[in-house]
Amino acid sequence: MNFLTAAFLTAMVAAAGPTLIHLLNRRRHRTVQWAAMDFLREAVRRNKRLVEVRDLLILVLRTLAVALFVLAMAQPFFTDKTSFWTVLGGAFLAAIGLIIFFFGIERSTKGPTFAGVALGLLGAALVGWQISQPEAEARTQNYSGQPLHAILVIDNSLSMGFSPLEPQLVEARNRAKAFIETLPAGSQVSVIPLCQRRDEHVQDVYRTTQDALEAVDRLQVIDRAAYAADGAELAARAAAQPGTLPTKRVVFIGDMQASTWSTSDLKPRFDALNGAQVVHVGPSEERGNTWVSDFRLRDGIAAPDVPAVFHVTIRHQGKERRDNVDVTLTVGDHVLPSKRVDLLPDQSLLVEFDYSFRAAGTSTEPLFVPARVEISRDRLPDDDFRVTIVPVAAKVPVLFVDQHGRDESRERNVYGDTFPLRDTLAPPSADDDLGRQLIDIRQRTVNDVTQEEMKDVRLIVVAGVAEPTEAFVKLLREYVEQGGQVLIAAGGQFKPDRWDEVGWAGGAGVLPAPLRPTYVGQLAQAGDLRPKRFFISPTSVKDAMFDLGITTTERDDLLLEPYFERAVAVDEDRLLAFDDAESERQQRRLEAIKSFDENEQRWTDLERAGQLSAGDAAQREEARQAFQKLRPNWLAWTNPLAFEDTSSTIDQRVARARPVVMGRYDNGEVFAVRRRIGVGEVVFFTSGAAPAWNSMAVSNAILLFDHAMRMMLTRSLPNRTLGPVNQVVVPVPPRDQGARFSVVQPGDETEHAVSVEALGGASYGLILRDLGQRGVYEIKRHGSTETGSDANRAWSLLLALNGPSDESELVQVTENDLEDRQKLTNIRYVTGDDPITLEGATRVAHHAWRWVLFAALACLLFEMFCLTPAMTRMVTGPASRGGSVALPEGGEA
Repeated sequence: MNFLTAAFLTAMVAAAGPTLIHLLNRRRHRTVQWAAMDFLREAVRRNKRLVEVRDLLILVLRTLAVALFVLAMAQPFFTDKTSFWTVLGGAFLAAIGLIIFFFGIERSTKGPTFAGVALGLLGAALVGWQISQPEAEARTQNYSGQPLHAILVIDNSLSMGFSPLEPQLVEARNRAKAFIETLPAGSQVSVIPLCQRRDEHVQDVYRTTQDALEAVDRLQVIDRAAYAADGAELAARAAAQPGTLPTKRVVFIGDMQASTWSTSDLKPRFDALNGAQVVHVGPSEERGNTWVSDFRLRDGIAAPDVPAVFHVTIRHQGKERRDNVDVTLTVGDHVLPSKRVDLLPDQSLLVEFDYSFRAAGTSTEPLFVPARVEISRDRLPDDDFRVTIVPVAAKVPVLFVDQHGRDESRERNVYGDTFPLRDTLAPPSADDDLGRQLIDIRQRTVNDVTQEEMKDVRLIVVAGVAEPTEAFVKLLREYVEQGGQVLIAAGGQFKPDRWDEVGWAGGAGVLPAPLRPTYVGQLAQAGDLRPKRFFISPTSVKDAMFDLGITTTERDDLLLEPYFERAVAVDEDRLLAFDDAESERQQRRLEAIKSFDENEQRWTDLERAGQLSAGDAAQREEARQAFQKLRPNWLAWTNPLAFEDTSSTIDQRVARARPVVMGRYDNGEVFAVRRRIGVGEVVFFTSGAAPAWNSMAVSNAILLFDHAMRMMLTRSLPNRTLGPVNQVVVPVPPRDQGARFSVVQPGDETEHAVSVEALGGASYGLILRDLGQRGVYEIKRHGSTETGSDANRAWSLLLALNGPSDESELVQVTENDLEDRQKLTNIRYVTGDDPITLEGATRVAHHAWRWVLFAALACLLFEMFCLTPAMTRMVTGPASRGGSVALPEGGEA
């Protein structure tokens, strides 16, 4: 025997209540004056045994009523008829034993009393043994036509839009509806699409055929990847819903894509289902497909009147080649001439487009232009295009801080350690028009940097600085907390002990990791024939910042090219204490934010009521100034999609702030490390950028620095091009809580209203949910268009969403793959026109809880009969005369 809601069994302790009450009442007595004492004593001696029997019977009935009620709430069911009859027989033996036991007590005979106890214990043992049997080991019987709970998991990922004749999702819907129509009357159905939020459909248990059919018809192709392991988890949760029928049938319907069925946790998830049917829809042979796997602006940001280079990666899969594929780029409203390409089987091809933007924004407010690339349509049209949002700016300031700053002199051959980085990012020659026109270089020393100068800067590069000042570190940290990007490199006269003391400051500074006071390696001296050098370990470099878009072999050759003679050492032992220290910092920060929000709300309420005193106003102003130090807000630009999520836990915040090693040298020391601070990021290279410490500046490896700087520069800009996400949060200022917002979805000119929601604390924003379609979304704030009304200014924000590229790989798995590789032995593979069967494990007597509830009610009714005056007189006999006696409190005289 098993239970649908076994958690109710914890309430079984309540069955001890009547016994405790009985024992407590026996300890309390009161004296009752009674005249006919002699007659009473005779009556008590004559009826004492019957009274004890009645009281014991009432106690058993009350205890049994509570236990049966709890058992009914746990909704017992059986996996076969044998277990049902075992429990019923055990209960019958226990009842017979109870009757014989009371008979023996009433007759004062030991034989029936012991026999009753033995039968009762035997019956209880049978019931207890059956309850203790786990469901997985219980026997099952063949299906006999009773109602059941059907759980349909339907793959509606991108690949289900493949159209041999019609989209595969249409075939999946037809198979699902045909199965639903075969279900017996009274059955229940759960419909679970693989590509949705985890908790959206689990609660939907349809109790009529029509509701289930309508739910299946509502399924649409979602531009996302799907994983069968997640579907198995959702199916298990649906099967555990209270109130559903205990007999389950789990059916998976999909195209059997390899990426869907290849996760490592597939077997344990399916083992928990105790059987499932997997229905393969679509063609069984290999499906060819061509798709746009990647689309981006090469440099991440564009400048006006300078050719911007778009990189389009096209992949082709299949046994046959595909010729004459047109590739078309559209930038804004301008359609560029198409390029025609031929694709070989399993080929990946890079196509470049050049486009010159005429208009541009500023560094603080770039112009964002949508771009779309598409190829000739094939049988999976949903992946034949991708979109992006291109930021265009006239000038982007980048601040370089080194040992010389503005005192650098080419005539005197005095160069700061940032010179190779400046020369790479913005070369002075005309070879790189983008760098020359886009990057606004500002060069300073540590003592020259001011907050005013940092306001509009998108990237700060620090290299060769001997030691930082506390004021400089404070400015850098506030800059990063607001979303700024900082790259720090050693070199020159870099002093690791001073940088550790001021720049790390126990994790409260700007350095990503603590440093040891000694150097790694030794600079070569004149005359050294075999200087000691170390190199980058290519296998340790896995960070996306070093993904240069080249082959693995080319990247490894690039990483091995430079040699290093000196670096500073990251003290990884001290990183072990980072989590505790950061946790305390985050805890203090959250408490301060919470206190400020509560006080701000109280002061606002007082101000609205006209009760804000001068003292309260002064306290509010003082609190606001303190809050500005806690959450600085002096940058001239912001990332509208970046915000501090105060609802996240301390552990989540610590995990985001934890330093990450990006690569190591072949001696095991750290080559580069990064760390998030607030909504910005700091990257630290343990060796310099100038030739004094290594050969990176005179080798092709300088591209590592160049790529890192360009990526960080792009990250400082609002990320308007997103991958496969289910929702996007767009923060809005608190003053816009009552403003009107709308969103226009791809291919739909209709504006759909969206409401402002609280994000935690004093943060508010728009949450766009269920973004299952690729394309450009436009978010609009409706208001005044007058330039003088900035607080009520209308604006719009463009977002580009793309689906996963891997979902377009239409490789299938077979039944043998599932059995041999994934070890799924408890599934039935359904192909072609094979029917989805109703046969399988059946749980019988799932309405037994009703009979258990009736039994509990019968116990209560019998107990009420035992307490009636007629039954009391039958047991105790008539009362007589004289004296006094001590009776239990509440008893009858």
